[in-house]
Amino acid sequence: MSGQQDGICPICMEEMDLTDPELQPCICGYKVAHPLYDRNSIVARLDAVAEIADSMRSCRDPYKVSQYNRWNSPYLDHDAEIVREDDILKLEVAGLKSMFRERSQALIHRDLHTLSIMVTTESNQVIDPEFAFYVPMGFYIGAFVGNLILAFLFTRWS
Repeated sequence: MSGQQDGICPICMEEMDLTDPELQPCICGYKVAHPLYDRNSIVARLDAVAEIADSMRSCRDPYKVSQYNRWNSPYLDHDAEIVREDDILKLEVAGLKSMFRERSQALIHRDLHTLSIMVTTESNQVIDPEFAFYVPMGFYIGAFVGNLILAFLFTRWS
């Protein structure tokens, strides 16, 4: 095997420090999200990122009239009002968010596309791992189906 498993950086081909808790084992700046790392340190780092994201302005007022919330007004004003007043929906969303954050079943890339995959005859590498995080197994399927639904709705009502 070659690459991360051998401790060789796939970018500069120098030896990497696979014990680096900051997930930046190579002096060239290459970062990895790899099973060789202690999963708890990865989860702690991702929790810190989530905490920062929770404090961002765009995440503060999900169910309120706010300068950070946008919808197609006046067309969706009535629908936005229904969502803001639906306490059962808010509880369901909170439960789903909790499941998403607590059921870490798979390390995924989140920004996976053809430019993020490097393939040779000896190995395959996924680059840009700074976007990686642990999620439930069905994340990609849900994201894909959600995008299909949005595309359908856009083409139907645009």
